[in-house]
Amino acid sequence: LLIPPSVTRRLRRRFGAQYAWFRFVYVVVSVLTLLPLLWWQWRIDTPLVWAWHLPWSLLQWTLLGGAGIIMYLGARQYDQPFFFGIRQIRDHLSTHDAEYAGFEVRGILARVRHPYYTAGILFLLAYGDVTASNLILKAVGIAYFIVGAFLEEKKLVAEFGEQYREYQRRVPMFIPRLRGDRDGRTQGSGS
Repeated sequence: LLIPPSVTRRLRRRFGAQYAWFRFVYVVVSVLTLLPLLWWQWRIDTPLVWAWHLPWSLLQWTLLGGAGIIMYLGARQYDQPFFFGIRQIRDHLSTHDAEYAGFEVRGILARVRHPYYTAGILFLLAYGDVTASNLILKAVGIAYFIVGAFLEEKKLVAEFGEQYREYQRRVPMFIPRLRGDRDGRTQGSGS
């Protein structure tokens, strides 16, 4: 809900220079509000829906390994201090502007537009045996990643225009291509 440019513009106007704290506070509040839900979900006793046994456990570990690799490769491409809001605060306190400079298509971003969302979906699909309670959590989490990616795409198209549309045409949203962009022409997003 906080992704659309109209919302971020309003927040920038409302908070002025203090908007630099927005992303960091957003990350902290997101984690703190998710933790009680996770704790509750792990504590309740609900029926088992699916257990990973051989040969299916091989698929489970492949998906978890893929999620880990994609997450690692994504982390190598993104400006982590910016992603978590730390650079914005640091730059605000030292009176520098911490705007995101743009996007580049290299590494994993030449193969998939949303590596963090892809890794999150794979992780939710494969982590742990499936109970009635965590099936709901998995479904809501996957829906959150998908809806979030589409909302973020709208924001990126508004911000980068045709350059991002070209990136969308060439690079898949969630399922990584085995081969990257051959000519390296496309400029693309981080998340």
